[in-house]
Amino acid sequence: MNTAERNRRKAKQRGARRTCRIGGITYLSFCLFILFLATGGCDIWDKDPATCPAGIDVRFHSQSPCGENELPSITGIRLYVFGADGTLVTVVNDDTAVLSADYVKRVYLPRNGIYTTLAWVGLNMQYCEIEAVTVGTTTCDDVLLHLRRAAEQAVPTDGMCIYFGGGAAVDLATMPPCDGGIFAEVRVNILEVTNRVTVEIDGVSAEYDYEVAIESANGMMTIDGACAPDDMVWYTPVSQTVDGVLESRFTLLRLDSDIESVLVVRDRADGTEVYRAALLDELLLLNPFIDLACNHDFHILLKVRGSLVVEARVNNWLVHSYETDL
Repeated sequence: MNTAERNRRKAKQRGARRTCRIGGITYLSFCLFILFLATGGCDIWDKDPATCPAGIDVRFHSQSPCGENELPSITGIRLYVFGADGTLVTVVNDDTAVLSADYVKRVYLPRNGIYTTLAWVGLNMQYCEIEAVTVGTTTCDDVLLHLRRAAEQAVPTDGMCIYFGGGAAVDLATMPPCDGGIFAEVRVNILEVTNRVTVEIDGVSAEYDYEVAIESANGMMTIDGACAPDDMVWYTPVSQTVDGVLESRFTLLRLDSDIESVLVVRDRADGTEVYRAALLDELLLLNPFIDLACNHDFHILLKVRGSLVVEARVNNWLVHSYETDL
């Protein structure tokens, strides 16, 4: 084979290799294009947006009338999504999730619908009995939780911490499709519905053995976070006496000025009442700096002389001086 013939063959081989490379790139690009169409947004390949994946992405924040609050690091998130007619569409339980600003939960829903989301965080079967709910039947006004109790005595609630919140309604039918489906962001404003009340009795002498009790009709709540009608229930405190000061710590469900709650001091031996006052109207709300929508920690100091309460302070604010009152 002469030199010219060898050069012609090499040129054909180089051309074939170039053709193979160009062909390979073209084939790969074609495959990637088909894959993009198959997995891309429904607005690209689907002519009917009603068949696109749809739903909501739920995030949390906490803002009371008094300002922005830091989200608590508590476990157990439950989402209740209701339709335009007020009936339950779906429930999502994320029992191991920890609430944080980074938390987001995607909930898939039918494309055509107006949805309202309610959220509970920190529900704990140790303290509460949770009502069963039924999709298509349960409404926002139905009772969700009962405080656990034996007769009229609530189980110990020390450590109970529950938050509730709701997000604005969203209409998925009015939202344009986007890559990957149609998902509306729902920001749920979550606020605490539990309260901590510490009662101190100062001046207790050895001859007196007092106990402190709080009784309230706030032991039931509906799905939308409101107190439901209930019988009065006694809360169980954690108590100790140090240097003549009896301290009793209570954890209560939501305090509402329309719900009766009373504070009682009585003799432990025979149950004789030494002091009784409406927890809100006669104590907490007499402090002008307390707002039940913002404050959840309260300190009540009762000073006694013998068997008489002579002074009452709430969060270090004098609300009663019974020597002058009398």
